[in-house]
Amino acid sequence: MEQNAQPRSDIDDLQDQSDAVTAHAIGWISSMRARIHVVMELAVAEATLAATSAAAMCLYVAVATLFLLGAWGLLVAGMTLALLQWGVSLYAALLGFALLHIVIAGIFAMRAVKMSRHINLAATRQQLAGDET
Repeated sequence: MEQNAQPRSDIDDLQDQSDAVTAHAIGWISSMRARIHVVMELAVAEATLAATSAAAMCLYVAVATLFLLGAWGLLVAGMTLALLQWGVSLYAALLGFALLHIVIAGIFAMRAVKMSRHINLAATRQQLAGDET
């Protein structure tokens, strides 16, 4: 009978260890689920903040652009009046400012087209595709 008592004790120990491991695993899984939940809440809150900030930035840029355009218009009008007082005809002053604006807009347009080549993320797509050329 004593031999039967010894294996029974080992089985009980194994069962106790198994229960402890199971309880530990369940606790770990529960803590990971709680952490995932907290991280997801943080991600949603941060995404909401980012979207709100982006919308506010667009609004601020639009308002600043309006004020800047107004100031630019006043500057051009003032320079036109100065040219008129120096004897330059109105049509010549307006034509000069129009040509100046066309040249400047062309320069910025060419730079924008040059910069647009970076938008397609060619190097990143090559790396993701596995090309190492």
